[in-house]
Amino acid sequence: MKRRNDFDVFADLAELLKPGGKEIYTEGKDEMAWLKFFYDAAQKGARAQRVTMPMFNAFWQQNKLIEMRRSEKNEQYVRYADFRADPVKNALGTPSGKIEIYSKTLEKFGYKDCPAHPTWLALMSGRVPPTRSSCSF
Repeated sequence: MKRRNDFDVFADLAELLKPGGKEIYTEGKDEMAWLKFFYDAAQKGARAQRVTMPMFNAFWQQNKLIEMRRSEKNEQYVRYADFRADPVKNALGTPSGKIEIYSKTLEKFGYKDCPAHPTWLALMSGRVPPTRSSCSF
């Protein structure tokens, strides 16, 4: 049996869905080019955080995990810490600049299947999802 990587499988599926789909999906890159592209992006981000990563080719040839140093700041991470410290200066990207539980924008749309507040909605098919006790995990 011939084994293929996921990238090649999905590239071929894209071609089956639409002529030229493989080129659209791959953007002209093969699997290794995409790996290098994402690694280089991670390396650039790491450099901005003063974290050293080997060049891609060296990393690939070494075939070892890269251990990142742990920082106290990361150990003490608090989501939205800047906002919590000063909500006026560090407003969020919402209309009010705050955490919003209710959306006036969604309310204006008037969608029955998308209320303006968090809520449980039955599945569109009308089926009820299994209860926790009936799941095998």
